[in-house]
Amino acid sequence: MAKETAGKKEMKKKKKKRNKNKNKKNNNKKNKKNKKMKSVNCEQL
Repeated sequence: MAKETAGKKEMKKKKKKRNKNKNKKNNNKKNKKNKKMKSVNCEQL
């Protein structure tokens, strides 16, 4: 029983880490898009 709960805690940690990486990737995509938009806006002016 104790072993099982320890395993669950580890899984939770791993999941959190994975989500953080996922969010980082998504944020990078967003930032790239925003940068593109900004450069387009600058060109138009």
